[in-house]
Amino acid sequence: MPGKYKTLVATGLLASQSSWDLGYGIADFGDVTLAATTGAATALLLAVPDTLGVQAFVGTGDNFPAALAAATASRAIGAGSAPIGVLTRLWLLSLNAAGTGVNNIAATTTVTVTLSSAAVGQATSVNTSVVASTAINGLAGPLTLLTLAAPPTERVATLTGTALASNPYLLFAGDMLAANLANTAAGAVQIGPNKLAVIAEYA
Repeated sequence: MPGKYKTLVATGLLASQSSWDLGYGIADFGDVTLAATTGAATALLLAVPDTLGVQAFVGTGDNFPAALAAATASRAIGAGSAPIGVLTRLWLLSLNAAGTGVNNIAATTTVTVTLSSAAVGQATSVNTSVVASTAINGLAGPLTLLTLAAPPTERVATLTGTALASNPYLLFAGDMLAANLANTAAGAVQIGPNKLAVIAEYA
């Protein structure tokens, strides 16, 4: 996320009342080898820094949200109390080594995406499943739009005009998005020299 929050976004107007400023995060699994049966790998996809408390150092041009005094359904104590962005879409990139087409691995190799809310000085985080287990198999092409689970009520983003995703998520300070691979096959799965990544789009 941009280090400097825009006042319109920080105060909850979000992109429906202001201009879109899209950014992208990538979890790259190109060098991963998943062990047999219980192989797993995790990569950070997107992080929204816990920058609460820095208002005094950046002036008053931006309105930083206050820290939560108590945890909620999807946010940890100390996380942001107001949204500062929107997760709009997630893609799975599965490309063969030549870069000419899709790389279908196996139905036993799956990807999930999890959103964790945390804050500096707090012992626990709160996790939310964003993408349920999806097999990297039977893909029509190298780029697949992933299905986002319905967000908790406090993260529902209402977009005007054409929606960019069926279930966009509000993002708060302290959010971390991670992509996770799992392998349940009897043999190990080597990703490289093929390409495999999860891509996040946010505004």
